[in-house]
Amino acid sequence: MQDLQVVDNFFDDLDFILQQANKQNYFTAEQLSYDTGTQNSWPGIRTDNLHKNVTLADYILNIIVKKFTFNINPKKANICFHKRFDTDNAKDWVHKDASEYALIVYLSKTNLESGTAFYTEDKNKMMTINFVQNRALFFKGKISHTSMLNYGKDDDCRLTLNGFFWL
Repeated sequence: MQDLQVVDNFFDDLDFILQQANKQNYFTAEQLSYDTGTQNSWPGIRTDNLHKNVTLADYILNIIVKKFTFNINPKKANICFHKRFDTDNAKDWVHKDASEYALIVYLSKTNLESGTAFYTEDKNKMMTINFVQNRALFFKGKISHTSMLNYGKDDDCRLTLNGFFWL
């Protein structure tokens, strides 16, 4: 397993995924922490774990399994849609994910000023991946990373599908 895999044109039916993203309810980290009883911390707003919509979650997990070379336990996955806005830039930070693997799929229109930056252990930037619509990044959760340029307002913002996987 490579530490980072990138797949362009990830969803064959991106319009369907965007429709599903627009149908969801979004919450702040504080709202989801209260509702779920877990501590959450991230900028912007997210949907709850899509496993509450079993059909959609299974559909997305099947695509993930086909596109990437790894074995996941669907019961140990958290998948959500995530919106970040221009007001979220100051709230972002370089971090590692608690999961063994992470997934980011860029869903909104291509914005080459945005993307994801990856860092070495001593916090030196080692790579950036530009925000190209329908590009997916799958990487080990222990790799330090951060969002580059959150942007927009309301429904014209940085929209991603995020996945967190434990084996």
